Amino acid sequence: MKTRYFLPASAAAITLVLASCGGSKSTPATEAPTTAAPVTTEAPTTAAPTTAAPETTAAPTTAAPTVSTIADIPAAHTEIVANWEKFFDNKSTVDDRIPLLENADKLSETIAQAVASPMLKQVTAKVSAVAFESETRALVTYDILLNGAAAMSGSQGVAVLVDGKWLVSQESFCALVALGGVTVGCE
Repeated sequence: MKTRYFLPASAAAITLVLASCGGSKSTPATEAPTTAAPVTTEAPTTAAPTTAAPETTAAPTTAAPTVSTIADIPAAHTEIVANWEKFFDNKSTVDDRIPLLENADKLSETIAQAVASPMLKQVTAKVSAVAFESETRALVTYDILLNGAAAMSGSQGVAVLVDGKWLVSQESFCALVALGGVTVGCE
């Protein structure tokens, strides 16, 4: 019984589709399956570009503005390098470092321990590259220098934009001071 209901309905649908495309209403029964296949194929093909076009357009639009919304990429790059190197400069004081670290208010004791650590007093960092991952996050590639000599080349960390200023991320700071045995506040 369902088959009888389905066939007349699909035949009517094919007739309506053919009529709207300029086809003849008097199509022989043997041609209906042949004609039905292109109609079925064309419907998804027509629908797919309509659906795919906004998705394809939306992905680059979402990704492209991410970095391009940074007002001045060269200035942001310069700020990240300067802040990163100053923060990890063994001559910088606790007070010099606090404004350069994400969540520094929660990590001031950790910063003080790092500055006091005999090993970390010998460490500085030299940035070799900055890659913006988004408008608020950049991947920083740098070398860790121990008394001026490269100790760990090609290390990577993250700088984050907080209140308009590029800071050393808490995660990067905690990972580095853990190497020197300082973990208070980073747990």
